[in-house]
Amino acid sequence: GKKWNSLCWTAWRMGFLLALLTQTEATHNAFDETAVKKLCNLATSLQNAAGVATKKLVILADAAQAAEATRTKLLIEALTTKDNGTALLFAAAAVQVDSCARSTTAKLKEHIPKALAATTKASMGAGALTSFVEMLHNMTDASNRKCISSGAGTATRLLQDPTKQGCPAYSIESPADVTGFNAAHIKATGFTEFAASTISLIFTGDNNCGFLKGGGGTAKTDLWGGAATAIIGGLIDITGDSGNSAAAAVKKADDIANNFGPTGTLNTMAKKLMQAIATINSIQEPTCPAAEEQQLDHLLNPENLKPHLTTTLKGLKRQAKGKEEQQITALINKVAGKNSEQATQLKAKLSKTNGKTLENENPVLKPLSQLGGDEGLAVALLHAISEVKTAAAPVASCDEPDKGVLDAAAEKQIKDCSTKEEAECKGECVLVEGVCAPKKKGEGENEEKLGKLHLLAEESNKENARRKMVANGKEKSAKIIIFS
Repeated sequence: GKKWNSLCWTAWRMGFLLALLTQTEATHNAFDETAVKKLCNLATSLQNAAGVATKKLVILADAAQAAEATRTKLLIEALTTKDNGTALLFAAAAVQVDSCARSTTAKLKEHIPKALAATTKASMGAGALTSFVEMLHNMTDASNRKCISSGAGTATRLLQDPTKQGCPAYSIESPADVTGFNAAHIKATGFTEFAASTISLIFTGDNNCGFLKGGGGTAKTDLWGGAATAIIGGLIDITGDSGNSAAAAVKKADDIANNFGPTGTLNTMAKKLMQAIATINSIQEPTCPAAEEQQLDHLLNPENLKPHLTTTLKGLKRQAKGKEEQQITALINKVAGKNSEQATQLKAKLSKTNGKTLENENPVLKPLSQLGGDEGLAVALLHAISEVKTAAAPVASCDEPDKGVLDAAAEKQIKDCSTKEEAECKGECVLVEGVCAPKKKGEGENEEKLGKLHLLAEESNKENARRKMVANGKEKSAKIIIFS
């Protein structure tokens, strides 16, 4: 009996020591499945940075492409119309959209390299988090190694389907189709599911995973030292322990930014990732819409046309000082009509414009919308430019003075009238839609006026007229758009 008791006691002690040794090898904390999902959510949102950046850059590219097509259509209208006022107005709109195209292209050149750097940084963060979770998942089994646990001592329920943890795939065919960052995971001040203090990733007092084995010793079997070790660029701190008092936590990841831009010194990985997000969010919108129809609504709005029309009238010396607004309004009213839908009227006029293209080597006219896109519009513009010409130059003679002198005299009269106030607009001048202009003469009066101009021209420019005499001269030049 005593011998039997001694054997039982010895066996019990050996079993206890064996159990203790076994427990010592694996009595370390497991990771909380809920916390691991938060890491995966953050990884997915970071990887989606490429989709957000792509969407913003494509909008810029679309606006630049639409601006080019719109500009071509406006120029075709300006070159093919028989009305000088219409030509002037649509040319002004073309200048405006050209400014938009240049601005948009400049923004693309500025933001593409910044976006590439930012998405690379965000993707590196996403990949590191995904790899960390994958490692913990693959260390886990249903019986002993419960490194990711749904509860203390219970292995994760997602062993057979790790994608449900929410981490992104390592390889994607194209960026995600998203327009912005998911506020459930990334917000203006930081990472939504984390906090302004450290957030633990493990179960306290748990003893189901060997990953956090450590404790400050120098043994080869210690995975971690006794002090906190930063991983993933400093986003997570890990402190090993020989028992179940290890620590693994995400550092401060909220209240680190203002409107996505990191505040203070850029000294943590969380702040660096927020900086990448802020860079992507800073990609500017185009100054004009990304679609042609919306661009035309903007460009043909009378208020948006006025600045360029003012510049054009100054260049043509047709602007009356102090009367610029009235002149421009009169021009727009003449082309678009006096109504509240002038932009719509101008769009309708443009929609009726035809461009020349070639079919079976034969020239045909088609509406601009049927020319087959950018290439067809470019061909139509080429034809429009090639066909622009002025009338043949008149034959000069000793009895017929230089037309340039006649034009100068007529221009002087226009200028003299345009400088007069309303009360002074008399005699050879008359008010036309609020602007003082030369009085229109009857047929007989025109002949009398023309005789005076001829006399003035002969006296001042007979020699020049003789030099320009030609027998059968004809002259072609580019069309000059004038305001009359």
